[in-house]
Amino acid sequence: NRLKGHKLLIDAFEAVRVECPNTKLCFIGSPPEGQEYFLEDIVELINNKKLSSVITILPFQEDIYSIIDALDIIVVPSTEPESFGIIAVESMLSNTAVVASDLGGLADVVSHNETGILFEPNNSHALSEAILKVIKDENFKKHIESNAYQKAKELFSSETMTNKFIGIYNTIS
Repeated sequence: NRLKGHKLLIDAFEAVRVECPNTKLCFIGSPPEGQEYFLEDIVELINNKKLSSVITILPFQEDIYSIIDALDIIVVPSTEPESFGIIAVESMLSNTAVVASDLGGLADVVSHNETGILFEPNNSHALSEAILKVIKDENFKKHIESNAYQKAKELFSSETMTNKFIGIYNTIS
């Protein structure tokens, strides 16, 4: 939908490809019913920029972890605040580097330069710089992935969440 930042990411991706021409981009997800025009607009933009050979669009996936595991970086370029940003947590639990907009729930989940990179929302230059930092600095990438996995496991794993729900339930019963 409009707040996901697809067009922003495409603009940033063009700048990334100047320095890293072998980089590819994969969008994952489907538009909500009645909002298919968002996808049509993205496909048109990709075609107009002649990027269809390096950008793939996959529809909604039940088993997101197998796809996340195959990717090097997950980018969450939301242009408006999201309440949580579950894909960031899923990526952290998969030991995959996260680059996300510094707003809403994403800013609560991702700690800048510790568990991922937060970039200034709606700023394609800041986004491309963040992506390039992860691509070019393998040690930094490993650092944030390791920290992110530990944080996500500690705060958001199924076991942790179950224990939190049980604790809440026990206080009200």
